[in-house]
Amino acid sequence: MVANCLTTLFPVLTSVTTSTIASNTTTIKIIEVPAIQSKSSSRNFRAAQPVHFYRRSQASWSFDASSASQVFSKVSDLSLGVHHTVPMIYKIHFQGSCLLNVINGRGFIRILIDNNVLNLNRLMPNTDRRATLASQMGLNLGQVDAQGGSFFHSGSATWVCASCAKTDVVLLSPGTHIIDVGLRTDNPTARIHGGELVVEMTEYDPSVHFGFQYATVL
Repeated sequence: MVANCLTTLFPVLTSVTTSTIASNTTTIKIIEVPAIQSKSSSRNFRAAQPVHFYRRSQASWSFDASSASQVFSKVSDLSLGVHHTVPMIYKIHFQGSCLLNVINGRGFIRILIDNNVLNLNRLMPNTDRRATLASQMGLNLGQVDAQGGSFFHSGSATWVCASCAKTDVVLLSPGTHIIDVGLRTDNPTARIHGGELVVEMTEYDPSVHFGFQYATVL
């Protein structure tokens, strides 16, 4: 009896690969995320909001951004492709070990969504235009990209390696979305060891979730 009740409240989640999509030079499998939110008109009883978890980790020893660039490179193996038919709240978390091999080296980590840079609930182009589209966020590209704790620095030492992390929360509309971890540097080389991407997705319900707005596309 207990098992039957648990199955009713928390149905088993299944993920089915339905298609693939190209991202840079790799092909990403698209996961079909089932919509299981209760459609009952009664609001006196509401089942727990469905939450979906996905994890990706680096298969290779390291990933390098080996040249100075204003464009974020996608970290190998840390990509997730999903398709859903209802709005979803994404909690996206990256963690790894970040290395810089020059004095005063600067590196930046950001979450990329559909090839755009997520920054303070804005989806910005992955080009040098970011600095001109959101001047209120900073006077130059370095200041813009450093928002939200995305910046790491070697200071007066070389070959500095430390734990680093980046977390973002965003509401995305129904459709197909590609999530990536982006890395760039002003002073090569920046490197990520042992990176891991965890994505937590919750079906959005405006009667339960408050304070969320869709990301603005710049």
